[in-house]
Amino acid sequence: MYRLLIVDDEVEIVEGLKTLIDWERHGIELCGDAGNGAAAFAMIQELSPDIIIMDIRMPVISGLELLEKISAHNIKIKSIILSGYDDFYYAQTAINLKAANYLLKPCRPDDILGAVLKVTAILDAEKSQEMILYNYKQQFQENLPVLKEKLLREIIHGRQIDRQILSSKMQLYDVNIPAENLLVNLIQIDLINSLYEKHGSLDVEAMKMAITHMVYSAYSPDFHNEILQNGEDIIVVLSPRQQFDSLNKLINCAEAVREQIQQSLPITATIGIGSLVAGIEDLWISYKEAGSAVEAKFYLGDNRVIVFSDIALTNFQTATYPLNEELAIINCLRTGNNAAIKGKVESFYQNLNISGIPSKKYLQRATVALIGRIYQFCLENNLDTSSILGEEFKFFTSIEACETKMELQEKIIFVLNTVLNKAAEKEKTNILIKYAIDFIKDNHFKDITLDTVAKQIFITPGYLSQLFKQETGINFLEYLNQYRIQKAKELLKNPFLKNYEISNKVGFGDEKYFSQVFKRYTGLTPTQYKESSNI
Repeated sequence: MYRLLIVDDEVEIVEGLKTLIDWERHGIELCGDAGNGAAAFAMIQELSPDIIIMDIRMPVISGLELLEKISAHNIKIKSIILSGYDDFYYAQTAINLKAANYLLKPCRPDDILGAVLKVTAILDAEKSQEMILYNYKQQFQENLPVLKEKLLREIIHGRQIDRQILSSKMQLYDVNIPAENLLVNLIQIDLINSLYEKHGSLDVEAMKMAITHMVYSAYSPDFHNEILQNGEDIIVVLSPRQQFDSLNKLINCAEAVREQIQQSLPITATIGIGSLVAGIEDLWISYKEAGSAVEAKFYLGDNRVIVFSDIALTNFQTATYPLNEELAIINCLRTGNNAAIKGKVESFYQNLNISGIPSKKYLQRATVALIGRIYQFCLENNLDTSSILGEEFKFFTSIEACETKMELQEKIIFVLNTVLNKAAEKEKTNILIKYAIDFIKDNHFKDITLDTVAKQIFITPGYLSQLFKQETGINFLEYLNQYRIQKAKELLKNPFLKNYEISNKVGFGDEKYFSQVFKRYTGLTPTQYKESSNI
């Protein structure tokens, strides 16, 4: 419902407008009336009407003067002018002062109502537009962090943007950095993959948020800054607030953040610092340098601050593959020398450093080659490679996920220890099955069962059955029957032994059952076999 104020010094006109038109029926509320412009202006300020119907000529302040005051105070109100003077000057002035309509007295109530309803239609349209604009503004405010981050991401990745357009967007998106004297810090949480496995995505995201707050607190006093995430990395775009030794100050801030992360969270982080660049269009260079600095943790180690200028002259070398050290590691597996494994692996990687600092890719390739040799050892010794290197050799792909040389070494040591454990289990299994087979050979003529043999070697019947199948490829009873039939074949060559005697000598007891089992394995009855052997 819109609010209407009537202003006229003629009482009969005011009363007529109030009584002759059913305003409420048309969604309009009469909020008051005034007899002069001064009183009307006071009521406008107090009642905030949406529409005002007023005469041009009034005491104290005229209608045109009232329009001027409304315009000067930037009051949003729709005005309809009533005047008995058919004077173009008044109409032109009213229009210039943004009056919505101009009617000449005398006016019929329908004319006045029609003019007011046209104004309400305009107000409806304006409200609709305002609502649309408001919704767009709300959406813009809600998406502002995303828009800002998208713009910063485009800048640090070197996308070419017109400087004037870029400046406008930075201002619109409330980017809190200037367009010159900038650099990038890149913060990378160490061992991020294992962190997700241990804590879950929600906790890791909470840790990233905590790091963001730490960075803001540490850097803000001395640096303009913007913080965004790019994948798993936290990127800090910085600009010194004053002229000072910004690099040393920056290193101190970064060290403070690194120490706070280590002390406050169950993680560590490595921070790379790029070089200062003159303009925002070159920020991608500093970002790339910060990324290279973080990558240097592969051979320098993690949980540290690394400045790109300190590693820029590093000469990466390709060393000769250490075959002797590889052989020493495999010999540890052959001899079961668990104690020497760690030292041999360290020696392997030290020899990769002899000619200088090896590249990350070369270290990864050398590690894959070593894993291949370990895999060959597993095959030669009939060890289950899937339980050691994972299904479909997933361990090989995990090499690429290693963030430091130390992590590579630890993975290799873990694999080698697993191989030694599997080999020890295999040897233990072989000994148990050997004992079981020896017992069968020595006692096949007796009434022995799986339980009998299991008790002799002090394991459960179920475990013995599993080991037997695993090591021989057949179950216990099959092996026992095969061995007894083999012995029966040897005895059947003696023409003086009866079938029932042979049956008892190989442990069957029942001659009929012996004959059935013999035929199942040989295709002949004992008698037929004896006859064929004596031809």
